[in-house]
Amino acid sequence: MAIIKEIILDTSNMAATGEVRNLTLNGDNGAVFSVEINNEDSPKKYYNFATKQFQTTKTNLNHAVIANNTFSIDITFPAITDNDHYDIAIFAEPHFNTQHAAYSKAVFPDGSIDINSSTGSRSILVQKIIYQYTDLTLTLGAVSKNSVTGFGSMALTGTREFTMPRGISIGKIPFSVTITAAATRSLEILSTPTTSDLIGGITKTIGGTPVEIKTEDEFPAITNTDTIDGAVTSGIKVVMDNNVADNMVVGDRITTAAVTDTTDGANQTGTKIVMTSAVATKMAPGDRVTGTALLNSTIFTVVELNPDADNANEFSITPSVSDAIPDDTTLTFTSPLNPKTVTVAALNPDEDNVKEFSMSEAIALRDGATLSFSNRKNYKWPTDIKGLTLGVQAVGTNVASDTFIANYESTTTIDDYSSVINETESGIQSTAKPVVSEGLVTTHAGNVIFNNQQLLVLADDSIKFYSYSKEQIKSMTGFEYELSNITITPTVVTTTTTSAVSNSTSIPVAERSGILDNASTISGIGINPAVVNPTVASGAGAVSGAGTIVASAAQTLEDGITLTFTGASRAVTIAGDIQIIKSGTSDTTLLFDVENFLRAT
Repeated sequence: MAIIKEIILDTSNMAATGEVRNLTLNGDNGAVFSVEINNEDSPKKYYNFATKQFQTTKTNLNHAVIANNTFSIDITFPAITDNDHYDIAIFAEPHFNTQHAAYSKAVFPDGSIDINSSTGSRSILVQKIIYQYTDLTLTLGAVSKNSVTGFGSMALTGTREFTMPRGISIGKIPFSVTITAAATRSLEILSTPTTSDLIGGITKTIGGTPVEIKTEDEFPAITNTDTIDGAVTSGIKVVMDNNVADNMVVGDRITTAAVTDTTDGANQTGTKIVMTSAVATKMAPGDRVTGTALLNSTIFTVVELNPDADNANEFSITPSVSDAIPDDTTLTFTSPLNPKTVTVAALNPDEDNVKEFSMSEAIALRDGATLSFSNRKNYKWPTDIKGLTLGVQAVGTNVASDTFIANYESTTTIDDYSSVINETESGIQSTAKPVVSEGLVTTHAGNVIFNNQQLLVLADDSIKFYSYSKEQIKSMTGFEYELSNITITPTVVTTTTTSAVSNSTSIPVAERSGILDNASTISGIGINPAVVNPTVASGAGAVSGAGTIVASAAQTLEDGITLTFTGASRAVTIAGDIQIIKSGTSDTTLLFDVENFLRAT
């Protein structure tokens, strides 16, 4: 039996421009095989080995023979305008006593078979697949990560978009990014940017329900209070004194302070107790009653207020009190809100009262009680964890400041020198197998843990994960790169005097845009730098248009002369070379964080 021992074919992703790839089969002399190649077009097209083109009529390479222990043929793949893939089927011909080598299986992270990495076969067929994708774009830009004043509305121009195939390497490519501030802003260069000033990242959607960590306090602080306007005797709807949207959000925990009152009457027993005050101002049905050794040892609860409808200071209790309660005994009434976790379910649930909200369960509440609302916060959130690593930062509308992915650790302090670790969790957790499509992991369901708790409003948000680290950016985007020969150059600022100046520090000019107080240096006809190197002391900064600047030394200047200002500008250009060590799998933007090397006013 003749054996096809080895199949050699480059199955890496192919560029949109197409290319020629070689198919080689090594094996025993006389081994006979056939090859069929088709693409995913509709109708399907087949490769014609004679014309080296794809056609709708089915065709193949039929009964090819290995001689001198090898067979080799070039295959021409065409250029594309949309994504394509090619199925390659290599058949051993059993009628010619030919078979493939023994099967060795390879799998993807999701457990599915990786046919390109598998070798041999248990049948007459070996399959391979090549994916061909349209080109992707890498864009260089700039951003103020913290939206610092002065960098708003900055415009970007220059050679900063590059088109390339997936997964390829490219030598050094020149780039330039010109950053132009708003007309009333000026930029001062603090340093030359480096590779570590580039931000890269990806956008992910956070899941709708956070995951509680056993040792975390999901409701760490009271965030607002308000007063009930009308007793709640049944149901889940509560009316408050104020607009509920001003004091609470859905998911807030609801609590209320315990209230005390004293008994009015000696040796009270049974199921009815009389108090000093009107019971409706102190308690509600369902409240727990404590205050004496007997009441504290058993769970006693309020059943009804004014049970006989003849005494506003009387309430009934369950179970029955067997030991007499003395006169003037202080009793404490605690709402079932407090030991439970009752939350805000909806604001204005019927859309007819902005002062009404609903609770997650029915709790009786007294009129006039002050409710406290605590925002829910959580460390752990579900999301797609593909590409994420510890330390990756996160930003978004509802993301707390200075947030990044971190391991969780809960500790209890023993003394000034020691503590006990209660619980630890990994900052990135898989909850399912990764999903593989076209040979690549596309998504991976899991949880991330942030270094600080996030408000419940983060649920279902799309947020940006980012990093300055090349390694972390590579993990998130697939892009591996290096910058070199970086320069940063300001655009020269010039303007003219609008009247003559005689031995004065006040200089009227036609335009102040791009001039910066205490940074810009003045030169021009009439200014003698050998005597003094004048700078702009005031009058510039966040302004534009004609006006008067004040120099650090008195000058005598003619009307209409041109002055040049260095040290600041309205526009700066970052230039250099970028080398693509390996491109990613989708369009990506890398941004220079201008806060790291520019000052703006």
